[in-house]
Amino acid sequence: MNHGQQMEFSRIVDSLLDAPDDFGRRKEKRHCRSISLQIQPLDHDFHHDGEPFWVISRDVSGRGLAFINSERINHDYLRIGLMEHNVTVIAQVRHSTSIGDHYPLYLIGVEFVVGPE
Repeated sequence: MNHGQQMEFSRIVDSLLDAPDDFGRRKEKRHCRSISLQIQPLDHDFHHDGEPFWVISRDVSGRGLAFINSERINHDYLRIGLMEHNVTVIAQVRHSTSIGDHYPLYLIGVEFVVGPE
């Protein structure tokens, strides 16, 4: 991601973060936001590694976001597209936590990283 793309992504995320929320244990506030995301799994060299899929975000901050998925994420890196804004960012998967009691659901937490684009 070049500097211009990173600034545009940061500007869009900032515009989504206008509602108050609590800090909890995080360094930055996470705000509940439902945003359409295209997820592209990546290998360690940031090359495509699997088919892209669509999810809806659960929350977002300036440093990362979370989304719900029906499967555990087994990749360390993802390219995330904010499709409404035509912007992508690379993120590192920080956790893939089971949250489904009677059916498979996973909360996926990612942190934005800078990578080659």
